Amino acid sequence: MALAVEHHAKQARKRDNEPYLGHLLSVAGNVIEAGGSETQAAAALLHDINEDQHVSFEVIADRVSPLVADIVRNCSEREEPEGTDRSGTWADRKQMALDHLREMDSSDQSLLVKLADKVNNSEKAVRDFARWKRENGGAEGFWGEFNAGDSCQQWWYTSLLTAFREKEYTPLGRTLLDRFAAAVDALFDGRTIAQCTSGHQHGTAAQQ
Repeated sequence: MALAVEHHAKQARKRDNEPYLGHLLSVAGNVIEAGGSETQAAAALLHDINEDQHVSFEVIADRVSPLVADIVRNCSEREEPEGTDRSGTWADRKQMALDHLREMDSSDQSLLVKLADKVNNSEKAVRDFARWKRENGGAEGFWGEFNAGDSCQQWWYTSLLTAFREKEYTPLGRTLLDRFAAAVDALFDGRTIAQCTSGHQHGTAAQQ
């Protein structure tokens, strides 16, 4: 927790400027509620510290433990050069993350941390989506400030859900998976999905 505060204290969520530490604590809480270990909970607190704050895995291993560092490594996207347009690399990064998830064994300790992260992201997105519709009279433009639009986000979340469903879980872990499924349904089910305008082309017939 001390290491997370040291590096994330000034970071905030993109949409509502909520302190990012709230997300990290929520992910750790999800891990604990799903029966995860202290090691997994520690990794949950640090799962974005390399990707967002460029803290090396060696520092995590030294300050916390090598096993926590390994779990964080498995939860992190590849580092990109400073100044990279992440909207331009969005599709490739997400495809690599999906491929990695599909290859993981159900016994991998990072699986629960990954799921706990996606549950918090998706449930906050559902909350934000409801507020957006109230304030803007509909869903149009909800993903506008992100690196990918409506159809890409649908591809990403539904592909994640499919990949997570291929794994085995404890009963508590299954409850966490059910929360993710409910959030994905709330975000995308039963409405017209606007096609991506960024050239990613996810969600088209060619990508299914």
